[in-house]
Amino acid sequence: MNSKNTKRALASSALAMLVCVALLIGTTFAWFTDTASTSVSKIQSGNLDVTLEYAAGKTDGQIVWESAEGKLLQFLVNGQMPPQKDDGTYAPILWEPGCTYELPALRVTNGGNLALKYKIVISGIKGSAQLNNVIDWTINDADLGSDHHLGANETSEPLTIKGHMQETAGNDYMNKTIDGISVTVYATQDTVESDSYNNKYDENAEYDKKTVFSVDTVDALKAAAANAKAGDEIVLSDDITLNEIVRFAASGITFNGNGHKITADMTDAQVENLATLLSFGYGTTYCTGVTVKDLTFDGKGGRAMHFHGGTVSNLENVKISGEWSLAINFYGTHGAVMNNCDISSSYENKYAKATIFANEQSANQIVLNNTKIDSIFVNATENGATYANGGIKLVVNGGSEVKELHTNIGITRTFHEVNGGTGGSVLADGE
Repeated sequence: MNSKNTKRALASSALAMLVCVALLIGTTFAWFTDTASTSVSKIQSGNLDVTLEYAAGKTDGQIVWESAEGKLLQFLVNGQMPPQKDDGTYAPILWEPGCTYELPALRVTNGGNLALKYKIVISGIKGSAQLNNVIDWTINDADLGSDHHLGANETSEPLTIKGHMQETAGNDYMNKTIDGISVTVYATQDTVESDSYNNKYDENAEYDKKTVFSVDTVDALKAAAANAKAGDEIVLSDDITLNEIVRFAASGITFNGNGHKITADMTDAQVENLATLLSFGYGTTYCTGVTVKDLTFDGKGGRAMHFHGGTVSNLENVKISGEWSLAINFYGTHGAVMNNCDISSSYENKYAKATIFANEQSANQIVLNNTKIDSIFVNATENGATYANGGIKLVVNGGSEVKELHTNIGITRTFHEVNGGTGGSVLADGE
């Protein structure tokens, strides 16, 4: 009897264990948990904000400081501005061996919240570049181009730049003048602020390599075009007349007309043969990311500008008028964003009288913002096989107007998009 009872007990225990195992398999355990968190202060990057000012005069005995950005500073004669001629320009200052002239006082302000170091360099000469080879430049009687330091929101002491013509300058430097100078401030971070270890993380910070070329002659323009590199800026300081091509080889440069005009003076043959004034890229040299701004073209020429290959460039406040075989040629894959431009021509060229010539493609479009254009010729194929995807080439946004759109004979599809602007009907070449 006891044996039977024992067997029953064992069987019951085994069954109970099986039920428990089954329940455990289908059960989710509950664990006691807890969390703790705290807020982290916002992450904000610092900024560098350097400005250059010059002493424009005095009021009640106090120096009046004005922005020197884009200004062409005049040398002082005995501490005074040189005499003005009847036309409002300044009389040239004649240099001779042993002379010393200085610019109006300058000061540099760090408007940012990071400490910086800076240097001041001569970025362009108005007049003879050769004469500059025998002029020694100093700033507060120290070498020009040496490092200076400013903390956050600090302003430098007044700075005086002097030019001293070497006593050894011989007859090769006669009959040459310098009547102005452009000055550039380069700034970068300084070894002041500390990271988690020390304040040396900025010790290898390099200055921006940007160079500003001040141009007032054709020769100066050619020199700037030959030497400019990505990030550099070419600034017109006067109107010029041009009758030959000037080639630029660097991408990413800025051509700043500075409100001045380039007048074309070309022959009928040059106009007919599409002779170019400014060519950004040529042959197998492709330029892209070029900015042309605040520039006016006038006169008689083949092409005012040629953009060769690449992707997209930017045109801002560019005005072209006069007689142009093609005002602008966007060659190959080149597109553009055009803001506040006005492009016209009275010349009847072979491209359906077009003022702009472009190839059709979807990748690098021509986008017009508040821009007026007489006529655009889009070189296209019906199936889009020649150019990428055969998509939209021209986007006409609000405030823009294209009077005429032309394309190859046999092209029937639309190759433009109008977003609030005015786009003319698509006409086949010859219509």
